[in-house]
Amino acid sequence: MSDSDIESPQKINSNERLQINNQHEIEITELKNRIIQLEQSIQETTSYQQRVLQCIQHHIIVVKRREDGQFIISLSEGKLTQLYKINSKNVTDKAFDQVLPRSVYREFQSKFEEAFLGTCTWFEFRLHKQVFFMQLSPIMDKEKVIEIVGTIIDITSSKQTEQILHILSQEISNKTGTTFFKELTHLLTDVLDIDCAYVAMLDRERDGRASTLAISSNGKIIDNIQYDIVNTPTEEVIKSGSSCTLHGAMNQFSLGYWEKNGKVEAQMGRLLFNSNGTSMGILGVMHSKPIGNQTLVDSMLNLFASRASTELERMLAEDQLIKNNAILKATQESIMDGILIVDEQHKIVHYNRKCKEIWNIPEQIENQKNAEDWLTYMVSQVDKAGEHVEIFGVDQMQPITNEPVELNLHDGRVLEVFTDQILSRDQQSYGRIWVFKDMTERKKNEDLLRQHIFWDALTGLPNRTLFDDRLHLAISQAKRADNMLAVAVMDLDCFRVINDTLGVEAGDQLLRQVAKRMAEGMREGDTVCRLIGDEFQFIFPDISGLRDVATLAEQLHNKISMPFEINGEQLVVTCSIGISLYPTDGVTPLELVKNAKAAMYRSKERGGNNYQLYMPTMNQSTFLKLTLMQDLRNAIERGELFLQYQPRYNMNSDEIIGMEALVRWNHPKLGLIPPGDFIPLAEELGLISALDEYVLQEACKQNKAWQDAGFKPIRVSVNVSPVEFQQRNLAKMIAETLKETGLSSEYLEVEITEGVTMHQVEVALSTLYELKQLGIHISIDDFGTGYSSLSYLKKFPVDTLKIDRSFIRDIEEDDDVEIVSYIIALARSLKLNVIAEGVETEEQKRFLTDKNCFEMQGYYFSPPLNSEEFESLLIKK
Repeated sequence: MSDSDIESPQKINSNERLQINNQHEIEITELKNRIIQLEQSIQETTSYQQRVLQCIQHHIIVVKRREDGQFIISLSEGKLTQLYKINSKNVTDKAFDQVLPRSVYREFQSKFEEAFLGTCTWFEFRLHKQVFFMQLSPIMDKEKVIEIVGTIIDITSSKQTEQILHILSQEISNKTGTTFFKELTHLLTDVLDIDCAYVAMLDRERDGRASTLAISSNGKIIDNIQYDIVNTPTEEVIKSGSSCTLHGAMNQFSLGYWEKNGKVEAQMGRLLFNSNGTSMGILGVMHSKPIGNQTLVDSMLNLFASRASTELERMLAEDQLIKNNAILKATQESIMDGILIVDEQHKIVHYNRKCKEIWNIPEQIENQKNAEDWLTYMVSQVDKAGEHVEIFGVDQMQPITNEPVELNLHDGRVLEVFTDQILSRDQQSYGRIWVFKDMTERKKNEDLLRQHIFWDALTGLPNRTLFDDRLHLAISQAKRADNMLAVAVMDLDCFRVINDTLGVEAGDQLLRQVAKRMAEGMREGDTVCRLIGDEFQFIFPDISGLRDVATLAEQLHNKISMPFEINGEQLVVTCSIGISLYPTDGVTPLELVKNAKAAMYRSKERGGNNYQLYMPTMNQSTFLKLTLMQDLRNAIERGELFLQYQPRYNMNSDEIIGMEALVRWNHPKLGLIPPGDFIPLAEELGLISALDEYVLQEACKQNKAWQDAGFKPIRVSVNVSPVEFQQRNLAKMIAETLKETGLSSEYLEVEITEGVTMHQVEVALSTLYELKQLGIHISIDDFGTGYSSLSYLKKFPVDTLKIDRSFIRDIEEDDDVEIVSYIIALARSLKLNVIAEGVETEEQKRFLTDKNCFEMQGYYFSPPLNSEEFESLLIKK
């Protein structure tokens, strides 16, 4: 309370003054008591803090500054108290120059001055052979330094370590490789007064093995060794990162080689890591006595483990680099790309043999090794060189492109060039590299591949892939323009017969000529493609109505109806066409093509040589075909197939002289399937060979069973498809079947179509002779429908000609009469047997008999019969 708060004595009376004085005395007493309590609390807190400070390893001082400039110690507790009795009790309120030697105080004074200016500062000082580090921090009050706090740390041991480290570093600072490791181990034994120091590297190829890089023992560098790390200090270091055995090492470890160099009592070691943290080796020491200064040894190992790790990694990397450079050089010389490397001084650093070959560098230019001469010579060979000058610019500092550039050369070759700067980590240019790849053959192959992907190899027309792409586009355009478009599928009639009779090459010629005709005269925007076999597909955009469709279909028919010239002969073919319309018959490519195919199949069902527009009911027929295709694959295994036998008669004796085995399919849901429906499917699915083998097996087995039952032996005839006939092992397969069933070969007849003998005549001739050597009877089926050559017919070892039923059916017509008469006369002249199949009337029988054809089969005599029915017929005869 200030004097101004007390009223003047003149203004109050004596009683009031007395009361006020009493009140003041009470307040003063209470204030004194509070001060005493606070002083006691402060003393207790200060005592506690002093006890804490006395326990710490460092020393803390608090310094104030008197008005005369002297620095006074207000607090001093910590390690210096233990060493030099410099504690608060002894030095509080004393000036610093009374506590420290004058030489030390002068250094302290300048640092204190800096701290009282508000700057944190630190420095080292020596005191009684000890080295200390002090940090001074100012304490501020209203932007004024009122005192400073100093933290003092004893760094004597660190200084000793630093001195040793300095000595070691000076000795090994410029050493590398094995020299570094030898110097390091030698200095460690010398400075640390240790018997042995070593550096070992873990074997990267063999687990559990290590080899030393340097060993210093008793002041000498000795020979390196390889050793197993099991139960050695190395194993312990690998497990824990470090190892320390101060005594009894020989009892703890199996030291092997180390024991030969003397007793080992103690050992310490550190693991060496690479920059990825993977262990590489060990830096270790061994001593014949317990190690005294463990802390110093451990510090040295810890310090130099890092340096040794770096050097070991560098040495290994250098070895690997030398190896890689050798591999790289060999690789650069062996790769098919040309490489040219130029430094920042425009000098050629490296080029490989391929670079010289690609650019045909003359010897004179090569020997100069001047980059500008090389690049100028290269540019002179490039088409439109002006557009690519920057690629060959040796001074070009910016990246030209991230992608290779394609160059066309005057001589027709195509090169792919990639170039870029060679940059350091700080983006300094070391030069430039060029890579040249000869793309000539690859470009040709890409063109061929593109042709293969999108174009049919045989006809040159678009294939399915390109067709699908164009159909998608055509539908999109028709949808935007609200137009119609037509999709047509065309299939050649009887193309398989042409292939079988004239051969695959003739069939290919026909397909090429058909493709050429179809492509000629197409409207702009129309597309014709070939899928597989003899199937062609068309896209006709911008259709206005059915009249346009009819016109296009007629044009296709007219193109096909004109004769084709195949191997100098005129060939007339027909086709079946199916057409679907967008959007009435479908709005997707799949729907349009599927429905056009359904219409094409309906065209074939109607005899071919016509076109059909799609109708929804056509899908039923297509679905039926797909069902048959799926079920046919398993028909044999399920026992759905069976054989019928049609007898063959001799008109002279009225006896059954043979039979033809005919396959039938009894579908579990659809009933009896006609052969004309499923045999073409078997050919299309690649099942015809399996079907042929089934018929052969069953026919031979049944014929043998009838013979064993006592019936007169007769010959059974089986048909062999063109596919089966072309198999190299046909004779072998038949021989095995005969052996397996026990049927004699003389009771088997093989029927082949006329056309199959004309394809690869020499192969056919060889196969026929192989069959003949087995004793098998051979007949040519459907004779008169193909293109047999008489000269070849005389060479073939056949026994019988079978007149095709189509000639017998229309025998009343003059042309067919002449053909049948010619075939019979031909067979007689070649001394061949002749059989007429498909005889259905008495008139046909009489005509054939009059023409001296006495062997016949057909419905006039008997339809094909089940085995039980045929057996009954045999009994009657």
